[in-house]
Amino acid sequence: MIEKADKPQGAKKKGFSFDPSKLRPPQTYTVKAGDTLSKIAKKFYGDDAAYMDIYKANKGLIGASPDNIKVGMELKIPPKK
Repeated sequence: MIEKADKPQGAKKKGFSFDPSKLRPPQTYTVKAGDTLSKIAKKFYGDDAAYMDIYKANKGLIGASPDNIKVGMELKIPPKK
């Protein structure tokens, strides 16, 4: 006869400890003529002041100034805070 094993102590009943539906793949945006980080932030976050979040996520690509974006750059768009 096979006996049913007890559940290990501390084991959860079922499911994940996080909500996988809230996971999103990283977004990217290709810079177009006339774009600024402020305009891109307004488009994605509804707040042009959030441009620093985009700048910080792409500083290695953009360089020392947020004004250095160039047409064709592919920027990472971090999740909204």
